[in-house]
Amino acid sequence: MYLDFDLTDLEQTVLTRLDQRNAGGYADLGLCRMRQGFCPLSLDDDAREMATAIDTALRITLKDSEGFSLPLFIGRVVIPERNRSGDGQTLGLNASDPFFHLERKLVREVSGATWKPRTFTGKDQSQIMWSLIASVAADHGVVEGSLPASLNRDRTYAPSKEIGQALVEMSEVIDGPDFELAPVLATDGTLVEFNTYHPRQGADLTDSVIFESGGGLRTATALTYSPAGERLCNAFLAVGAPKDQESETPEALHPSYFAKHAVSIAKYGQFEEREQLDDVKEAATLKAHAEAAVAAAAYPIPYFDFTAAPEQYEEETGEGMPPRFGIDYWLGDTITILDYDDGEDDEPLELTGRVTDAKVTERASGQIEVKVTCAPELSSAGITGEALTLLVPEGE
Repeated sequence: MYLDFDLTDLEQTVLTRLDQRNAGGYADLGLCRMRQGFCPLSLDDDAREMATAIDTALRITLKDSEGFSLPLFIGRVVIPERNRSGDGQTLGLNASDPFFHLERKLVREVSGATWKPRTFTGKDQSQIMWSLIASVAADHGVVEGSLPASLNRDRTYAPSKEIGQALVEMSEVIDGPDFELAPVLATDGTLVEFNTYHPRQGADLTDSVIFESGGGLRTATALTYSPAGERLCNAFLAVGAPKDQESETPEALHPSYFAKHAVSIAKYGQFEEREQLDDVKEAATLKAHAEAAVAAAAYPIPYFDFTAAPEQYEEETGEGMPPRFGIDYWLGDTITILDYDDGEDDEPLELTGRVTDAKVTERASGQIEVKVTCAPELSSAGITGEALTLLVPEGE
């Protein structure tokens, strides 16, 4: 497995192949977030003069010697960075996929010179997300992909809310869809397609994709396991926008929802958080947001990450035979790692988790190195709550 790097215009016409590059280029991918790419160039590369911010694009493709080809990243160059040091001058191309642009697109329903809220009633959540993207000028390079039917929801978005933020918020509620901006090879200005997944992206591969870490020849290195408790939250108050009031009372009335996890509270004590959602009035939206926050943090989260052993490239054989990213497993898949202390006869620490992030980096040998981050599955089981009204003094 190896990486190919190209510099293109925004219609993906290749301006130059980035063959005169240094080691360390990467594609950084994750669930429901922006992808980023980086290519460190040699001073001999023609791209030094051709790479310009925003109107050129970096394309990174994962390939193997048997014809496999998978675009990992296509996005605009945001910073063509020149550095001069004692070792000479270098140029690095930093690029972000079109989610970068969606974070700078604003929701609105236009009526003359007025921007009004955008309201959806009983509409599939994936269709709401795509409608927000499709409602703005199509200069972002995103086209409609696979949007399987899932759950209907009610949503009202205040004018000027960032579309990228709205997409992430929908993915974070209980039973919200995962989404990705999948790179697409095209010639018409398309860079990615917007796909959603319900109930989730990925599959359970715990019995087939197994990494091993520890002494001897292993398929994973640099394992870090950290059951993090600093984010513990088992009671969450979601506060909505103030209600329209006819009476002249000194307090503002805010619809709210308070979600709790009784088992976690009994074990650890009650850890509370709140969030003000200034553009939300629907009770169902507040409920979904509060429950998702508790589901994500009711227990110390057993994150772990590791680096897969380098994969074979040309004459390099790598360290062990790791499962191949992009072929054997992908974002959203649940995988296993066995961590041995000393010899193979020791009982290993067995960890399973869902792949949330992967950084694919090119080494000096041409081999790729994949750093994988995993997190546990989230569950809404055991969460209860109640709708409330907050009386907030004027000026608070």
